[in-house]
Amino acid sequence: MEISVVHPSLNKTGGAERYCIEMINTLTNLEHTVNLYTIDKTDWIKLREKHNLIAEPDKEHYLQEKTLTPDGLFSWIRTASAYMWLLIEGTEESDICINNYGEIMPFFAQVSVVHSVPMSSITENNYGIPLWKLIQRVYNYIYENMVPYHSEIIVTNSSYNAGRINHLGKKEIIYPQSSYHLQVKKKKTARSLQ
Repeated sequence: MEISVVHPSLNKTGGAERYCIEMINTLTNLEHTVNLYTIDKTDWIKLREKHNLIAEPDKEHYLQEKTLTPDGLFSWIRTASAYMWLLIEGTEESDICINNYGEIMPFFAQVSVVHSVPMSSITENNYGIPLWKLIQRVYNYIYENMVPYHSEIIVTNSSYNAGRINHLGKKEIIYPQSSYHLQVKKKKTARSLQ
């Protein structure tokens, strides 16, 4: 099966990036063809040095060589637009698309992974976005009007986030995180992505 994994940038070293690499590793070990979609080109040498990670996708698609660093309003808008395009492209090019940044845009992909507090459920400017009050209104309008394009499955690694996911319509929320499922998959209450 061909699977697209979409994430803005793997050149940062946070938990979402590590989760993305582990997901790529798991999917390739299960003999799926994995296509990675990012805004910037991944520096695999630095990732290996920093995290001792060896997983790489079968194909990598990126929009720019320069490392992603949104810093102003127009930069954030350009980044959001580019990410939306990657989600559409990843969905069209593969059997399944996994959005590894579902807290911001849980759209288009069949599966969205939520790592931090969903943007749809916050009132404070947790992401440091310029002109937050205006952007929040625009975001909420887009979010509510994108109902037909919301991911059918939401994966989160936090019970707090599972309680705050502001989904519209009937969506399946999988909690706890998928690595935990592998340890407890014999239990009736645990769900597995396999």
